[in-house]
Amino acid sequence: MRLDKHLPPNAIQIRYVHPYFEGVYDDEDNFVEEYCTNEDTATDVYDLIRKAHREKQSYYYRRRTQDLCTDDVRQYRAWTDTQHAHEEQPKYNIKVRKLGRRVVIEYNPEYAHKIWKMKQHTGKPRHKSEPKVFMDAQTAAQERARLSIESMFRDMDLEEQTREMQERNEHE
Repeated sequence: MRLDKHLPPNAIQIRYVHPYFEGVYDDEDNFVEEYCTNEDTATDVYDLIRKAHREKQSYYYRRRTQDLCTDDVRQYRAWTDTQHAHEEQPKYNIKVRKLGRRVVIEYNPEYAHKIWKMKQHTGKPRHKSEPKVFMDAQTAAQERARLSIESMFRDMDLEEQTREMQERNEHE
């Protein structure tokens, strides 16, 4: 099945080079730090996202397996979506999606605006209702007794008020 027709128009394919990391150890073979051995040739996807936003151009690259592609999409989509959290407008107009084994970095301002709007409402409650309180059996029984006593006193007050109204009407 051809997936080329599902790519954004004028999308540019990038050759993905995976970064290789090696560790540095001290004299007693204790791990000290890690560094990238092919930093000058490895693909920096974060720079690619910034470049796609700046140039308003879509890019894509292929991964060897669908699992690697899925992991990349999840990581870079989460990063771009969290960039909108505390901004006054979307920071990157980018949508990262998966197409087969391809990771598509698409310039899409509508998607970015939609995600930005959603991020503006993350801390606000959706409903105005009071939070539900979960009680054990004894507390629930005490609450039912309190409510029944309150309703009983309310009913007694209503009966007394109606009796007073009837007595006033009889005297007039």
